[in-house]
Amino acid sequence: MKPLVIWDWNNTLVDTMEASFLAMQDIAKQYDVPPVAKEDMMTVIGTHRTYWQATFRDKEEEAVHYYLKQYGTYRDTICVIEGAEDVLTFVQSKNIPQIILSNEDETLLFPETECTGLKHYFNYIQGSTDEHAKPELAFAQKALQYFDYERLILIGDGISDMQMADVLGATSICVFNNVPKTIKTHFRCESLQDVKRILEKIL
Repeated sequence: MKPLVIWDWNNTLVDTMEASFLAMQDIAKQYDVPPVAKEDMMTVIGTHRTYWQATFRDKEEEAVHYYLKQYGTYRDTICVIEGAEDVLTFVQSKNIPQIILSNEDETLLFPETECTGLKHYFNYIQGSTDEHAKPELAFAQKALQYFDYERLILIGDGISDMQMADVLGATSICVFNNVPKTIKTHFRCESLQDVKRILEKIL
């Protein structure tokens, strides 16, 4: 069966938490709201829009745009997670296509794949748009239409990643165990080295 490997980006292959944290501190100063502690970052980034709605109300979209602008200024703090290049190289060596499906804004995602040196591993890179994002089927179909595949494997660290895998009928690999046990996954890993060991068995 022809496999296709789908990767999440933020905090799956690259550590973007510092950039997000610094941008959130800028948000606190700009809008005079309480700063978000580092340990609470996972509750305000990605698809967790309840924080933004509750905190900024009618200025929610304005605040999100300001956050994205500030986040982009901290690109130099983004680093490749240990084991990322090793597992990407392994999949590439088997001539299996790899793509990124990320809920990060495309204007931020594309430069990050360049500056981290990981772009060459991917056959397609897709970030979120105003219309669609994970876990919507239409978001994935936009990318998948370009590939001939018989089996999908999706690797990510978030709830929307595992939901996307479920929508697509993909084999799901949760890395870093950030997803609650109540969310369906096929494999759970503590590291990208663990992900590589799983892929060695199932590819």
